[in-house]
Amino acid sequence: MLACPRLVLAAAIAASPVTPTQAAGTCPNERADAGADANLGNCLGDARESRRANEPRLAAAAYARALMFAREAYAAGKKEGAAADWYAAAGEQIVHYGTEGCALASNLTGEAPRAMLTACFELLDEFLADLEAVNAGASRSAAAARQRRAELEPLLAGLPAPPQPEAPPIARPTAPRGEPTSASPRPVLSLRRPTGLDAGLGVSAAVAGLAIAGLVVGDGLGRRAHAAALSGPDAAGAPVGVDLCEAMASAVGCDDLRSARRLFVASGVTLGVALAATALFAGLRVRHARRARVSASWSGPRAGVAVHF
Repeated sequence: MLACPRLVLAAAIAASPVTPTQAAGTCPNERADAGADANLGNCLGDARESRRANEPRLAAAAYARALMFAREAYAAGKKEGAAADWYAAAGEQIVHYGTEGCALASNLTGEAPRAMLTACFELLDEFLADLEAVNAGASRSAAAARQRRAELEPLLAGLPAPPQPEAPPIARPTAPRGEPTSASPRPVLSLRRPTGLDAGLGVSAAVAGLAIAGLVVGDGLGRRAHAAALSGPDAAGAPVGVDLCEAMASAVGCDDLRSARRLFVASGVTLGVALAATALFAGLRVRHARRARVSASWSGPRAGVAVHF
């Protein structure tokens, strides 16, 4: 930045106190009874001495302290209701000297380099925003601040990424051994296909079908045998109102009629048994299907609950 004839910090920067008061975390010539402007000059003098002595780490530490006082001095100047010319004179000077040693931040250790460069950017950005507010965003002061900011950007980008804090492990409650919890449902064993029920249902249905066929065949045979007996030669000699086959067991067609009756009766009994068996196996098959659906939907809060129908 261009030096101004009204530099307010020239005397403070050129001279250093005769009796310094040093404390931990301070620059050697920092004084507790001095203001931010004076200590800015004191720490700048210490930083420049360390650079001349080829002590970059000590110089960076003193520059970081000077940056802190520069931010205090800049904030105090703004609080006094500074006009536009303050930013182009005293304000520009504070920002210029406060960020003079930002390029040496990499000589510090730990997280100090990132903290120092971040503070430099904050001061420069604040200064540029204030220049925009007083319609001086295109001034020489703004151009100089942008140039210094551009010089520092690669330094900040080249720093290693800060370590990410590790998330604390989540404590998970342990359930007593042998007792299932509602949060972790027990595995559900899939029900086997009921092949025995299917086979029994198929056989009973087939027997029922054969029994129905036997009824039909027996009925047809009985009708034909009855008609043959009535039209046979023995029908004329049979008494009126008496069953021909009961009166004359050897009459023509009576053997076929008796066989048809036995077939019809056997088929009827078989059909009844087959229908009962079919109903039983069908009920068991439906019950098994319901249990399979309940087992498939068993999870979450219902874990450990058995449902039977």
